[in-house]
Amino acid sequence: MPTSTHTENSSRRAESQQDAFATAWAEWHDAHERHRADPHGFLAVTHLHWLGAEPARLDGVPGTWRVEDDAVRLVLGPGESLQRDGRELNPEGGATVELGPIAERDGINLTAGDTVVELAKRGGEYIVRPRHPGNPLLMEYRGTPAYAPDGTVSLDFNWAVNPPCAYTDLATCPLPPAENRLPVPVEAGEKTPTDRQDA
Repeated sequence: MPTSTHTENSSRRAESQQDAFATAWAEWHDAHERHRADPHGFLAVTHLHWLGAEPARLDGVPGTWRVEDDAVRLVLGPGESLQRDGRELNPEGGATVELGPIAERDGINLTAGDTVVELAKRGGEYIVRPRHPGNPLLMEYRGTPAYAPDGTVSLDFNWAVNPPCAYTDLATCPLPPAENRLPVPVEAGEKTPTDRQDA
């Protein structure tokens, strides 16, 4: 019967598509887990240090650190080793190093033995985050549970509205990061406001 055959073929196609999606999802999730468990990834972060104008010794990293003129001044003493791109920053056993300026949301990685020392700028401030593969959180990490993929869903953008900060700089709104963009235009919901008050 033609109708029965058509229904069976459609059902097989749907199952095949679901199987392909489940396989692609599993591959993506496995890759994400490997990235998360990288020896110098976020699970390896041992400390978070906010730098200031006063010289400070920091747990997990060599040297004395401070901020001056939007750059980081680092003093390394005898026996303290720190490398940048494979080059020793303290070859003579005592050195003062200037790092930066660094742009907002940017950073550089330094190396001290097995530790990767991340120097970055967040919110206009300099931070230092040492990452060591022996960090207990990383060593004891057993993976993140996730739901199996339950098929496709429909998103109705007709209900999309502008938050208050679309109209004035005096409002504060939780916004998604700028990189969260769809590769296609969404011609539904509210458009960009025509009236706006700048701070």
